Amino acid sequence: MPGLGVELATVFGAEGSQNQLGARPTVVYSFGPVDLVAGGEVLRQQPQYANDKVEVTSYGGGGRAQLRIPHLTCALEAARMHADSKDINGDTDSAKTFDKVSYGAFANLDFGPHTLGVGGFFTEQKNKVGERPTHTQAFLAYQLQTPVTGLSVKAVAGYANAHVENSTARATATNDMMSFRVRLDYVFN
Repeated sequence: MPGLGVELATVFGAEGSQNQLGARPTVVYSFGPVDLVAGGEVLRQQPQYANDKVEVTSYGGGGRAQLRIPHLTCALEAARMHADSKDINGDTDSAKTFDKVSYGAFANLDFGPHTLGVGGFFTEQKNKVGERPTHTQAFLAYQLQTPVTGLSVKAVAGYANAHVENSTARATATNDMMSFRVRLDYVFN
């Protein structure tokens, strides 16, 4: 039986010297083994004081298509956002005015008490001064449900690559990181 879910998150108030007003609506439509998720966000940060002209307006949206069938859960995800930033003088802050796009995928395969997961994500940002930082992540995970009800052990190996550009310094940097972690998880029944 199809299902529909709607959620609206909001933000209103002060943070530091900025007033914030924003909304994040999300819709989830499920039919059979398929979940479709779409969401958007708009956020406006304005100065509290007249002599401060720093402000940011950002908006974007994203979605996920997920398939859940016996022994397999997999999904494709994508999102896009834009931010307009003004500096202390009220002029466009070219380094902080940008477009960003992200996309990725994951899959989990369940067999008995074992779950094997794999996934990857990529993000690219381009600002008005031409900088194009990127971030790439990939992971491989294994989870074991132990004989103790509610207790599982999960091991995750990850790789991340960040490419940063700074046009003012005329420099670029790339950072690679590998990680490994083990987590014990107990769910109370």
